[in-house]
Amino acid sequence: MYKLNGNRIFLQERERSAAKNSRGINLEMEAMKEGFFACVVSCVICFSAVSACAQEKEVLGWQEKARIFPGELVIHAKLDTGADFSSLDATDIVEFKKDDKQTFVRFTITNRYGKHETLERPLRRIALIKRAEGKTQKRAVVLLGICVGTSYMEEEVNLINRSKFSNQMLIGRSFLAGKAMIDPAVTYTVEPNCQGILPPETKARKKQGEKK
Repeated sequence: MYKLNGNRIFLQERERSAAKNSRGINLEMEAMKEGFFACVVSCVICFSAVSACAQEKEVLGWQEKARIFPGELVIHAKLDTGADFSSLDATDIVEFKKDDKQTFVRFTITNRYGKHETLERPLRRIALIKRAEGKTQKRAVVLLGICVGTSYMEEEVNLINRSKFSNQMLIGRSFLAGKAMIDPAVTYTVEPNCQGILPPETKARKKQGEKK
């Protein structure tokens, strides 16, 4: 009799232990499911955020046409994410004082079709550019409006004779960051069209030029 009771108690303990283990396994499974579901939701949110960010940025080729303001001359530009700043092919670069006060820079830009514009812009600063051969070069820096695709920005541009290069302008990260994604497999994907987003002062200068 004692043996039977002992066996019965042993079996009941085993059943309770098995039930407890089963509940533990079920809880672990539920926790794993919740963790997996949370991971999936996080991935979906992250992917959606990246996709939205990518959709906001304009996809451009590594070479595009750029419109320069003032003057609205269209030139061919290389979009270079390896360059910090932008540089523009210019000739006849002359610094002078206007009204014996502020220093200005007079320079001429010419596109590959022979059309040219002579501009006068305030000198922002002198940049020291380290060349590939190790030499340091001084370049005048001016502020110009640049339109590529539908992106417009007034950007500091250093002036240099780039006649030995096929593109009249190099546009760097300071312009591209946050605006565009570069596809190195394509070129000249879109015409510069920023009329709807030009700043008021640029629109005013444009109207004055049209009246003349």
